[in-house]
Amino acid sequence: MPQPDNVVLLERRFHEAWHTLFADRTPFEIAILLIKKRFNHGVVRSATLHAAWQGGEETFTYRYRRDHPPFEPWTFKAPQMRAWHMLFADRSDYSVLHEVVRASRWSPAGYFPMGHIVLAGGGKITYGF
Repeated sequence: MPQPDNVVLLERRFHEAWHTLFADRTPFEIAILLIKKRFNHGVVRSATLHAAWQGGEETFTYRYRRDHPPFEPWTFKAPQMRAWHMLFADRSDYSVLHEVVRASRWSPAGYFPMGHIVLAGGGKITYGF
């Protein structure tokens, strides 16, 4: 049976942990959440994400500016901490963001056809260009 193009099949425990952590957000919304809320102010220098699914497309563009106030950090309650650990163990925020946008088990193949994220210190994620 064909699956919608924004669905990834997961074991039930991972599915439940995913929703505990991210509610009903799409992978696109999750990538934005990670960029805005999981990194210290100034770590993400710029980001362009393009997502396409079910005939729709969205683009997110961000450029760090020192004079802009930092985003409110994402703080976890105990269930979210357990869910984060189940899904991502001790991986860095960079590793988690990379995993979400690079067509892993967290986003369907082709969901993020192109993107470019630059971090302070030279780290970057680029694909589809």
